Amino acid sequence: MIPLRLTVKGLYSYRQEQTVDFTRLTEAQLFGIFGPVGSGKSTLLEAISFALYGETERLHRRDNRYYNMMNLKASELYIEFVCRAGKDGQEYRFVVQGKRPKKNYAEVKAFKRAQYRRAGKEWEPVEVNPAELLGLSYENFRRTIIIPQGKFQEFLQLNSADRTRMLREIFHLERFELYENTRQVEQRNTEEINRLEGRLRELGEANPEVIREKEAEAAALKKTLQKLQRRLRQKEQQEADLRRLKDIGENLARQEERLRQLQEQAPAFEERRKRLATYEECRLKFGELLNRYREERRRLTVLKKEVEEKQRQEQQLSRRWQEAQKALEQIKAEYEGRERLQQEAEDLTRLLEIRDLETRMEKFRQDIEQRQKELRRRRETLKAVTADLQAASEQRKQLRQKQQEMKKLEQIREWLRERHRLQERIEELQAEAGKRNRDLQALEQHKRRLIAEHRLTDWAPEEMAALPLPELIRRVEELRGELEAGVEQLDQELEHLQVQAELSRLASTLKEGEPCPVCGSTEHPRVLRREEVEETLARTRQKRAALQERRQQADQIRARLGELFSKAELLENQHREVRRRLEEMEAEMQNHRARFVWKEFDPDDEEALQAAFEEARQIEEELNALEQKQEHLAEQQEEARNQQEALQDALNRLKQQRGEAETRRQTLLEQMQHLDLGAYRDQDKAAIQREREERWRRKAEIEKAFQERDREVQELGNRVAALRGRLEQAQQQMQAQQKTVQQLQDRLSHQLKASVYSRLEEVEEILSRELDVEGEKKAIAEFESALKSTRQLLNDLQKQMQGKTYDAGAHQRLQEEIAELKEQQQERQKTLGALEQAVQDLKQRWETRQKVEQQLEALRKRAENLKLLKSMFQGSKFVEFVASVYLRELC
Repeated sequence: MIPLRLTVKGLYSYRQEQTVDFTRLTEAQLFGIFGPVGSGKSTLLEAISFALYGETERLHRRDNRYYNMMNLKASELYIEFVCRAGKDGQEYRFVVQGKRPKKNYAEVKAFKRAQYRRAGKEWEPVEVNPAELLGLSYENFRRTIIIPQGKFQEFLQLNSADRTRMLREIFHLERFELYENTRQVEQRNTEEINRLEGRLRELGEANPEVIREKEAEAAALKKTLQKLQRRLRQKEQQEADLRRLKDIGENLARQEERLRQLQEQAPAFEERRKRLATYEECRLKFGELLNRYREERRRLTVLKKEVEEKQRQEQQLSRRWQEAQKALEQIKAEYEGRERLQQEAEDLTRLLEIRDLETRMEKFRQDIEQRQKELRRRRETLKAVTADLQAASEQRKQLRQKQQEMKKLEQIREWLRERHRLQERIEELQAEAGKRNRDLQALEQHKRRLIAEHRLTDWAPEEMAALPLPELIRRVEELRGELEAGVEQLDQELEHLQVQAELSRLASTLKEGEPCPVCGSTEHPRVLRREEVEETLARTRQKRAALQERRQQADQIRARLGELFSKAELLENQHREVRRRLEEMEAEMQNHRARFVWKEFDPDDEEALQAAFEEARQIEEELNALEQKQEHLAEQQEEARNQQEALQDALNRLKQQRGEAETRRQTLLEQMQHLDLGAYRDQDKAAIQREREERWRRKAEIEKAFQERDREVQELGNRVAALRGRLEQAQQQMQAQQKTVQQLQDRLSHQLKASVYSRLEEVEEILSRELDVEGEKKAIAEFESALKSTRQLLNDLQKQMQGKTYDAGAHQRLQEEIAELKEQQQERQKTLGALEQAVQDLKQRWETRQKVEQQLEALRKRAENLKLLKSMFQGSKFVEFVASVYLRELC
């Protein structure tokens, strides 16, 4: 994370907006922020941590954090931190905003937070987790990036496990935690080995020798199969010749039967040929002319009916036309007088509008009186609001003067905050010093328990228990040396006693007059007694065992006292360091107390200071309340002024509308000419409206009736004229059609006299058969063609059968022999296919087996390597090694 810019406003002592440009500071890779206590150095660091994580070291969530973070004279808080972070080094912007309420000065709500990422020249909103973006949790960020005052010792004194854990999070060393991955890879490798071993068992025994044997067997079977196939082809050719001869004989019998059937049908087809010739002759001479004669007679009948129908329609329509003309003459007089009804209806409309105008004029009069009263009341309200606004402005001016006198309270508050921080730190150090004293006392108790446990006072001076640890260790080492010397001395004595014991054993074998095996003397005045030597040897061994046990106890006590001494030495050093820091903090507290320059206040009287702060807060709240009141009064003043102007405008509009209504009323009275107003003075609007609507309705009915009658007369006249024209045209067409029919009848009589037929009915009877000429011709032609082709085919078959006979028994035996040969061929082909497939399978299994064995060998070597790697990664040893390397590089 590279800081680029920090902007703060309203945070602790930063009342006005301040911006720190880190780009210039970070150019040299190293920079410092210096200043006296309380100058705001820590505030900059807390602003960064609060913008990123929403956490601060100085205040906690249980405190009134948001109120205490804001400067008392500031109405808003603003923090903006811009940095470059992430793997790709993008720019991010973290913003915190908050405002102090005007009504409840001490109740500061939670601050608003926003996050942005640069996209070109713009900032786009994003949701990011700062811990993931920076790779640091807040605790590690606080420990490594922003280390609070007096807390660097905490980072240095972390134990190995905590320091390794922290470095793992900071430098993402979890990627070196490879044991589980290695174990999973080893497990998959083992599973693959097991799978391949099972695959080898499935493949069985496959080798080149077995493959060659199967290939030789398949080659021999192929030769046998080829001989069988040649024999089968010969038999199939013989069977095909017999089958063809059989087909020819059967076809010959079928064709003889077909020829007999066709010859039986020949007389019937001859009769059909004659009927077809007669039909074609009549159709050629009379067909078209007779059809036309029938069609023209049908059309003449239709025209006669059409003329009769049009004559009937013309008579009916002429009667309706005359009746409509009479009705039109009757309604024409009423139609010409319809304008009088329209003029009276228009006067009634004007009368209704006059009534509406009179009602509106009365309403205008009442509204004008009401608006004038409201206008006078609004003027009084505006005058009162203006007076209240002037009074509030004067009161605010007085409070502003009083507030200027209390600006120094903000500096006193900052002084108190620093004193509280120093006091908290002193109390923490005092508590830590007390803890170190208690730890030292606990070590002293541990030392006494250790002495009592090993019963040191049983074989050492009792005053040793009261000695300090260094002196006690020295005395224990001296005692251990004395015990070691005693053991060595007893070892020498034991060696001497063992010699004496051997001599006593030899002495027990001495006899008077015999030479001694040691000195050769034959006299033995004082023989060594074996019982005394063995008793002395036992006592000496017991004494040596006791000294040896005490020496071992001394070694154990020395080792455990050494551990206690190391802990005590560490605690002493820590205690001295805590005392030194405590003295520094107390000196800093004295210096801070000397900087209290406000003589009118007692630095120890916090109640008086809090009362002054409370008074300043109340003044601030009163000022805020007055500002709100002024704003409210100004809004009321503006609203009252606007309402007054709106009322005046409304009053003017009402007066103008009343004048316009009066002018319109006079105009309407002058336009009324056809009705007497006095006759309608007592009638209400509903009655007038009904009378007006009745006139309009009557006028509309008259116009509608006249228009309908006139339109009916016109339509009927047009229809009569058109129908008479069509009737005349139909009569002319009927006369022409009668001439055409007569001409066709004369032509038929002439044609009949020239033919072999005496009557027209004979011709009509022949033509009524309606033969399918083309179908009949086609059927006759097909019959003749079939007869001819059958005779030809029969002749060809008889020629093919000359000198040949078909033997059905021989044919049957040949088919059975072919079937047997085919069955043998299929069996040998199946056997050959099975052999070839077996050879192919053996080859594939042999190739697969070689590949599997190679893969298995590689996996077994890999298993040995994975086993070695797993032992290296077990217990996070590799992570600890990498962490130690990083730590050495940091140091």
